[in-house]
Amino acid sequence: MSSLEICCVCGKDWNAPSDIIDTVYPDSRDFSVWKVICQLHNAGCGRVVYGDDKKDAVRRWNKGKTDEMETWQAPDQPKNLKQALDDIRGDLSPLRKDGNLYDELVDLRDAGRK
Repeated sequence: MSSLEICCVCGKDWNAPSDIIDTVYPDSRDFSVWKVICQLHNAGCGRVVYGDDKKDAVRRWNKGKTDEMETWQAPDQPKNLKQALDDIRGDLSPLRKDGNLYDELVDLRDAGRK
């Protein structure tokens, strides 16, 4: 496989061995469609290019084609630890001993600082 050009949208270089495995891969079970993606979760922009095979997908990527842009919307970010814990308190109720998960986590944090 020829190397990938940097992403024409965001400039990300995907040629590191750890990145390439999550960037060029089949998009169908029979390997009839391949995908090159500038992965959002690896600081990319979401640009997606398809090809009939791996070589075709890479060729189209290197020519600057874009078939779609993946998007990701971040969840609302909590303002502080207490708000985050309050938001997930119900999901963690089986883990609470006395009903005050926040205090338990602060105690654990403080114990680690000693």
